[in-house]
Amino acid sequence: MTSEIDTIRSELDTLKTEIAALKLNYTDLQRHYAHTLVSLKGLTLHASEAAKRAVMAAENSAKASAAAADATRQATQAAALAVSMSNAAAQYAMAARKGEKPTDN
Repeated sequence: MTSEIDTIRSELDTLKTEIAALKLNYTDLQRHYAHTLVSLKGLTLHASEAAKRAVMAAENSAKASAAAADATRQATQAAALAVSMSNAAAQYAMAARKGEKPTDN
């Protein structure tokens, strides 16, 4: 009977040790999980901020593109006007050289 009690006590001690190890592993796992969640929260916050900045950059780029297109249109109009004025000046110069009155186009 004594040997049976010793065997039971030995098995109980083994079970206590295993349970203590499981508790420690569970605690470590929970701590690691909590740390991972905090890291994930920070990463999500950074990703959200980066996305907001990307949207702002895209909006600014669109505005800059529109302004560049408008400037290009104005430059094209100015160049066309300069060509027209150069044509007129050339016609006046040729007419003046011949002693004629230039024709208006």
